[in-house]
Amino acid sequence: MKKMLLFGFLIFLIVCILPVAALDWNWSIDGWNGWSHTASWSGTETGPNYEYGPFIVNGYGVFGTNVSLLAGMTSTSVQNTFIDPTGTGWNYIIFKGRITESDVPVGRWMKIKINNQEVFSGNALSYPPGNNGQNFEIKRSFPLSDIVTVNISNGQSPAWGPYFGMRYYSLELISPGSLEVKSSPSHAKIYINGEDTGKVAKWTFDDMAPGDYDVYVTLEGYTTPATEHVTVMSEQTAKLHFMLKKDKTPVPEFPSPYPAITIIGVLGVVFYIKRTREN
Repeated sequence: MKKMLLFGFLIFLIVCILPVAALDWNWSIDGWNGWSHTASWSGTETGPNYEYGPFIVNGYGVFGTNVSLLAGMTSTSVQNTFIDPTGTGWNYIIFKGRITESDVPVGRWMKIKINNQEVFSGNALSYPPGNNGQNFEIKRSFPLSDIVTVNISNGQSPAWGPYFGMRYYSLELISPGSLEVKSSPSHAKIYINGEDTGKVAKWTFDDMAPGDYDVYVTLEGYTTPATEHVTVMSEQTAKLHFMLKKDKTPVPEFPSPYPAITIIGVLGVVFYIKRTREN
């Protein structure tokens, strides 16, 4: 009995107390619980128009509109707010889904907003989201927050019909990581993805979105070392240490004086002979 109580207490600690690094929403498991949704259409109606879903079908979420329009427009959106109980917050989103194909891909659009800030916008001419019925994965960073409202919308304009919708597979909200940059000697200027950060080594960049970065440093009087490619992971610190070498100052090369001396000598001889003949 004591072992069972101890086991139950450990499970309680793991689930309810220990910090959670990321929020992982899987529609096949979590469904549409807590998600609000809207659907709209406008234009000349040539048949029935109605909201389709939200449902769970074959292990993924489905939501869209069935419309019959004469070059009208239609759109849908879903929204949910998540709170990080640890207070650490998130600053990176990974969303996996698929939109329905369109005969007018330039008008088949999709957007993601985080706390009312647009972090992704695209149409079916590009990937993601694409227009060949393929699954996509969207990764974007956003300002760190422990309260995150996610809004995912899509639509078609112009729209005829019949069905415009999206599959919803999974959503992840990920906590930030850190990047520590050192240099020997110190005080080298730090550049990340080609941009001057305004910082010098040694420096630790906190609250960085997980992902890949290209980093290099510069210091006057030293050769710039090769760019380093580094991956920052959630709640971990990636470290770089640049070893700089002094510039080799080239010895200035001066032109040889001998050609000039030879020319002067020849001119002198010619001048001497000429003066001798004149006398």
